[in-house]
Amino acid sequence: METWAQHGTVAIYLALAAGCIFDPSGIAPYDATLEASPDVPLVVSDARDSHTPDVPAPDLSEPDADLCAPRTRQISFVTAKVAGGPHADFPLLVSCSGAYLRTKALGGGINHASGHDISFSADLAGSQRLDHEVELFDGTKGELVAWVRVPSLTSSTSLYMHYGDCTITSSQQNAHGVWTAGFKGVWHLNEAMTDESQAGKHQDSTSNNLTCAQDGNDDKAGMVAHGQDFDGDDTIGCGKNKIPNLTHHTITAWVKLDLSAAEGKVQGVVVDVETSDPWPGVALYVQQSNGAFGHFVSVWRLSKTNKVTSGKWTYLAIRGYRHPSAGYLDVSMDGSPWESLHTGSTTDLAIGASSPLRIGSYSGTAHHAQGVIDEVRIAGVARTASWIKTEYNNQSDPSAFHVVGPETP
Repeated sequence: METWAQHGTVAIYLALAAGCIFDPSGIAPYDATLEASPDVPLVVSDARDSHTPDVPAPDLSEPDADLCAPRTRQISFVTAKVAGGPHADFPLLVSCSGAYLRTKALGGGINHASGHDISFSADLAGSQRLDHEVELFDGTKGELVAWVRVPSLTSSTSLYMHYGDCTITSSQQNAHGVWTAGFKGVWHLNEAMTDESQAGKHQDSTSNNLTCAQDGNDDKAGMVAHGQDFDGDDTIGCGKNKIPNLTHHTITAWVKLDLSAAEGKVQGVVVDVETSDPWPGVALYVQQSNGAFGHFVSVWRLSKTNKVTSGKWTYLAIRGYRHPSAGYLDVSMDGSPWESLHTGSTTDLAIGASSPLRIGSYSGTAHHAQGVIDEVRIAGVARTASWIKTEYNNQSDPSAFHVVGPETP
């Protein structure tokens, strides 16, 4: 039978770095009782023996420089997805996921649990910071949904995302700075709600701070992060005199509507109109019978080419604008070219109203939406077709719109 003695001597070193316990004098090692095999000479070396490995205690006074160093990734755009341009102060959706977006405690690169160390810039060095707003950050799953103001968006534009700097402990967001390109109100509708409650609030991301109030709606998975679900008698009220008398306007929203189950003949998506003919104001309705959408200007002005499909996410846009002698009303669906609905006198298209602004119904008691509404925006600008197309491309499939490059130190 082989014995351990045939293979050499076992030496056990009791070193401080390995957890050796010393007596108060700091000299003699802890006296442990070890049972040796009778066939094997057991050698216990003193911790002061010259053969003891020198393992210095780690210096924990300063964080590891590599763990604290900022990391950077370039974000570039797919040429075919940016229509026209340049688009000034374009609010770009950056939606991405990956292990690098987990917190460092979970093996990722994000230092702060709330993602405060995330920022964006127009240059690699990070000196030309860009305003951004974080709609969602999950450091456990590694997910980020953010809006970044790009000063001049073209197909050749690049920007940079920075993260990982452990010296940053507060948020670097500037939501108001993102929504400067003529926006009068921007509601992400991402807030968590209690169904059928009236206690919730929906924040406006512009500097106008047009906070809106829940009235029965509930949060649900949206097109971008979360949206709000309307079950046929809900509404979001924003109060009176919120939208000024505009000579131009554009309303956009993502909708996923059930056109078979609501009361009335139309569903109100975004409405701020007077209650007398020709019903002036800003508004976006969807007709239940065939999915046509538009606005009421003396009579219903509804789309003929573009129709909303029940139960499908759809990007709707409507714009109104006035010139000295005429007014115009156009609509677009999923980034399509503008479809003209109306050309008439400026009195037929008086844009702006003093009545309450609502999302999800006409008056709070009629023409309610049935389904989910997300990312509602009102701008005091008649957007170009290329702007609307670029918004649709960016928001409908962010991963096909932008490319996030490899990490650089």
